Amino acid sequence: MHGRPLALGLALLVTHAVAGAPPATAQGQAADAFRRTKLAAKLIQEKRYGEALQELDRAIEQAPSYWEAHYQRGRALGLQGKMQEALSSLLRATELRPGMAHAHELAALAAWESGDHELAWSQIVNAFLAGGSVENIVRRWALQETPPADLVQRMSAPRVYVAPLDVQEIENRAELPFNRNPMAREDPSRSGVPADIQGRDRLREAWAELARVERQFRRSIQDSPVYGLVLDESQCEYILRIAVDELGEKPPRNMQGYLELVARESGKVGYRRNFALRNIDAAGDLRGQIELMMDDMEAWLQGLRGER
Repeated sequence: MHGRPLALGLALLVTHAVAGAPPATAQGQAADAFRRTKLAAKLIQEKRYGEALQELDRAIEQAPSYWEAHYQRGRALGLQGKMQEALSSLLRATELRPGMAHAHELAALAAWESGDHELAWSQIVNAFLAGGSVENIVRRWALQETPPADLVQRMSAPRVYVAPLDVQEIENRAELPFNRNPMAREDPSRSGVPADIQGRDRLREAWAELARVERQFRRSIQDSPVYGLVLDESQCEYILRIAVDELGEKPPRNMQGYLELVARESGKVGYRRNFALRNIDAAGDLRGQIELMMDDMEAWLQGLRGER
């Protein structure tokens, strides 16, 4: 299966003239939030923390889901010794950008300084699995208190890279009529373009929901007790591939497809299952359904290792 990245940044955002795509005003706000965040990073480097926080608060107001604004806000607050506030911002950053090693590391440090050592150990494991160099922190903490009994096991979890959603099947339905050959399919009735909406139009309309699905898979792996999340494919043991075969026309939008865990070095598919997600635009519903799939993926790995 050859996935292709979801063009959630430029390719979809620039299509605001298409029904359902983000309006121009939203694009302008996102661009301004990006500019303010980059300025804030420079102000932090210059130790102008108050000015940086003003820029970041404005950036978050304009684009609440922009992960880097929360991350930079956590940095600015941490450098001022405001660890509890920093922790809140950094945890939000890791929710929006699961697997960002430095955000996990800073969240761990803020949690430790705030007295929440259980959370600190959990975040330092996430930082390590995401590729961070945290060995010195672990050694320092271990001198102060006994580490969790399962720390080594958790830090030995196989790392998973979540590939961009494969939406090729949906895009194929947007081909020009003369390029399609319905007779080449076993079920010709399934090969036609829907009369009311083209495949690419449907993807444009669903870009926010698809991004949420991809992010929730990353978050669920990040929170898994037996897997680790990494954003660099070269560092992973398994690649999680998620193919979308069917996508609902309008909210509440449903989605069907399959997913598979592929060993990066051998290319062998180890785990594979079909899935059907309902109401993917509802974050709570989506999280619950994906976590059930994660339970099954965890049971597969534990069975593979003879742990069940």
